[in-house]
Amino acid sequence: EEFLKRIREGFFLEWAKVYRYYYGSPKSEVERILSQGKDALLIIDVQGAFEVKRKLPNAVSIFLLPPSMEELKRRLLGRGEREIEERLEWAKKEIPCAKHFDYVVVNDLLDRAVEEIKSIMIANRRKAAFVFDNENYRSLGFGEDILEAIKGGRCDAKKV
Repeated sequence: EEFLKRIREGFFLEWAKVYRYYYGSPKSEVERILSQGKDALLIIDVQGAFEVKRKLPNAVSIFLLPPSMEELKRRLLGRGEREIEERLEWAKKEIPCAKHFDYVVVNDLLDRAVEEIKSIMIANRRKAAFVFDNENYRSLGFGEDILEAIKGGRCDAKKV
């Protein structure tokens, strides 16, 4: 009941009911992290990702895929999952949505998947549109004089 009240109050950036349980990402916490120039990493389902993208169009979405359905089933069994069939059906509905995400990472080896996600996050921070908006350039180590030269100068590729 408290969760439903918070939904009505707009407390969550995104929320979803998954497998009979409610989950949500508090908007204020995401805003706090972003205001510090940090990345907010949300582990959410497809409907949550689409909601975040609707509210924050510059958000980067990464779809984590299992290497195979058989491996997904094995992992669920390994966790002692009681509702395996329900979760497998849910996965079959969500997997086709991967084509609507910015990136796809296959979660075969945990260390490799983590490194791929880190690489995506680093690459996104280096996008010019991200760097030169707001104060994001500060995290890259160049000064305001360089920023002003970039913003104030005119790029004439024919004369360079």
